[in-house]
Amino acid sequence: MKKPFRIALLGTHSSGKTTLTNALSAKLKIPKKIKDIAEELCLNRFHKKSPLDLTLEEFWEMEILFFSSQLQGFISGKSFISDGGFILDPLYLQIVHNLNEKNPALKAFKKICLEFTRHYTHLIYLPPEIPHKDKSAEESFRKKVDSALLGELKKNKLRYYTVTGNLEERLNKIKEIVNS
Repeated sequence: MKKPFRIALLGTHSSGKTTLTNALSAKLKIPKKIKDIAEELCLNRFHKKSPLDLTLEEFWEMEILFFSSQLQGFISGKSFISDGGFILDPLYLQIVHNLNEKNPALKAFKKICLEFTRHYTHLIYLPPEIPHKDKSAEESFRKKVDSALLGELKKNKLRYYTVTGNLEERLNKIKEIVNS
């Protein structure tokens, strides 16, 4: 029996994760776990426009919901593609709420997320190639998240593949990586 694929597409927001997750799921015929529901969750559950408007407690709740969604993919024992990955959750929490890395709750959450990140079969990093459509402040935030993500991947010696290009080029590169 072939080992299931557990693919995480990693990158800051608006790096193409959701678009690529949908296309890759169709191409490889494996289920997807979409995390790109932050705005919807903010509106429906917290009655706020953006994750950046959430209180620390609300942000923790949102991250736990994302975490449990990803965990379901692992529990199933089947192949899946994740729009984002465990490693991103504590980074957003830390950056948005300016938490000290020594914060005990953040430290514990990072440790748990790192352990689950090690169980993906493929970590695919998508650099922020396309400028964000909103304000320039958004661009500096994206760069901060991107830098933190790369730092965590390298610090924890996680094997990842950088994939760039248009949608078709990215799909072909990932298919090649997964089939090698």
